[in-house]
Amino acid sequence: MVNSEKGVRETWGTIPLGEIACEGAYVSKETGRLYQIPASAIQEGHSPLFNVLGPTGDEQVIRLSNNPFMPIDKLRLLASQANVEPRF
Repeated sequence: MVNSEKGVRETWGTIPLGEIACEGAYVSKETGRLYQIPASAIQEGHSPLFNVLGPTGDEQVIRLSNNPFMPIDKLRLLASQANVEPRF
């Protein structure tokens, strides 16, 4: 949730990596890895354009932005604000 008066995000919800259903930029809480998911990657009726190779277990991700192509320096700052060490 973003506080409109302050322009600051107050909460950072997590979802399982395999349940991403909206485009955006996501960061893994466990690894700090960035996932950039464009709308075309999740459109119904299309083959998914992103694959996660290797075990993900219960990997939880945080949606940093609805823009998957936001500049990396801004995404790093948002990850830090969400208490995740960015490794991208």
